[in-house]
Amino acid sequence: MLRERGPEIDWLFTDINLPGLIDGWTVAEAFRALHPDRPVVYTSTAKGPNPRAVPGSLYLRKPFQIREVNALVRMMSEGVSDTDLRAAS
Repeated sequence: MLRERGPEIDWLFTDINLPGLIDGWTVAEAFRALHPDRPVVYTSTAKGPNPRAVPGSLYLRKPFQIREVNALVRMMSEGVSDTDLRAAS
């Protein structure tokens, strides 16, 4: 999907632990290779973000409320800066 529709993706929301051979870190790295300035939101049941999280990213621990995701969507659609993302995480 990143190869085919990558330019249409404004920001990425990924679980760190995906089923199969590719994890969320790999997906995010591929996304960031195409769009280094676009934000990434990581999610997992782990208590905190892994040190691999990149600048301009957020971590949302599961379980989360839909209102938390809605707030992130609003922030991303309003073009929140990298500084704002770090302050919000």
